[in-house]
Amino acid sequence: MWNSRSILAAATLIALLLLGFGILSPEGLPQTKKLQAEAEKLQKQVQKAKAKNEQLKDEIELLRSDQKDARRFQEHVIRQELGFVREDEKVLLLPEGKRTQLPSPQPILKTAQQKGAP
Repeated sequence: MWNSRSILAAATLIALLLLGFGILSPEGLPQTKKLQAEAEKLQKQVQKAKAKNEQLKDEIELLRSDQKDARRFQEHVIRQELGFVREDEKVLLLPEGKRTQLPSPQPILKTAQQKGAP
């Protein structure tokens, strides 16, 4: 009744059906692609975080050193991050979100035609 060829054909058909279902089902190939894209995105975030960590390590080393460049960098950080100013400096605070419109420049010299020359 069942010869070896028909058993082999039935097994191959079942295997192909299972494979097709596994690839085309929502948990199959689409889910795999989605997870791969998410893994790539996370890998990029990790690389950015590592680069930021290296930058911060360099800044820490510079802040701890006593070199002339370190002093300038320390002053830069104190000014930018903490908002400190020197004693002889004046600070101009502008309201946020409001931009004042400067008047358009007016000509200082009038042409002969504007003066009413003949």
